[in-house]
Amino acid sequence: MKNLYKAGMGRFAAICLVVLMVFSTGNLYAFADEAGNGDTSTSSSEDGGDTGSTVSTTAADAEVPEQPADLYVYDEASVISASTKTVINDKNADLNATYGVQIAVFTMNTLPGEKSDYDGRVAYLKKVMDTWKLGGDSKNGLIIGLSVSDGDYMAVAGDGLHGAFSGTELSALLHDNLEADFQTGAYDAGVLKLFNAVAAAAETYKSGNPTDSAAVGTASSAESTAGGTESSAAESSASSEASGPKGGSVIFSILKFVLVLVIVFAVLLLIVYIHGQRVRKKRREARRRRAEQRRRAAEQETADPYTAPRKEEPKRTLEDDYLDFMNRYK
Repeated sequence: MKNLYKAGMGRFAAICLVVLMVFSTGNLYAFADEAGNGDTSTSSSEDGGDTGSTVSTTAADAEVPEQPADLYVYDEASVISASTKTVINDKNADLNATYGVQIAVFTMNTLPGEKSDYDGRVAYLKKVMDTWKLGGDSKNGLIIGLSVSDGDYMAVAGDGLHGAFSGTELSALLHDNLEADFQTGAYDAGVLKLFNAVAAAAETYKSGNPTDSAAVGTASSAESTAGGTESSAAESSASSEASGPKGGSVIFSILKFVLVLVIVFAVLLLIVYIHGQRVRKKRREARRRRAEQRRRAAEQETADPYTAPRKEEPKRTLEDDYLDFMNRYK
């Protein structure tokens, strides 16, 4: 019984160890990806490219088109309707007059740089913002960029709006308001939803922070950025230079990984403990039954030590009686 128990526990421990190793390996891959490539937006993962920290020279040096006459909508891809342009321009007029906020929409058939070059395209949109002086000296500007042919989109916010739009918040706005329409080709409807959501957030932020300016951002905190692709923007974790060094996310990942290991180990210990308790209970019951049987046998032997158990005689049949009768009169 003891050997069987040890063998069963050995197999159980081996299975738990394999599960723990598989789970840990998956977390290590995720940790390595986050530690080695802090920017995990989907535009960098779509084709398996490495966005890294090197900005594409081709994208960053691309020519910036002239600002359109209506100031806020550059639509090379021809996906924005006249009514949407009117809404964007009218709302921008109010935001600019009240808070100095300007929100531009920038569409191209293909943005400069490769789809996998997220940092390069972000640098290009920053260049557009600087060239057009979007948001004025306070840098209260935000630009929404669409690359229609390769299914890429992103948003970049200036220093003055850093408090309203971190990378995570921009990513959520993109997913909630643009992603579904972008996938179905309803670019105009998606851009209008996103613009209204961004404008409302900027207005709410500025109304509560009337003195906020570019002083919020420093040399170490540039524009907040977020991006996504046609296939999986919901899973994007947009990068944000304004969010500070990437070491914080690495440390958080290490702590999360350690916490997961501790939880898994604790669950395994609990399973082993419960299993051991059940086995010990069954063994106690078996010992109790054997002791009861021995006690009863001893009591019977003590009560009549000279009485041997009677053998039960076999039952006689008609055939046995006939044979006896025939043998008697031979």
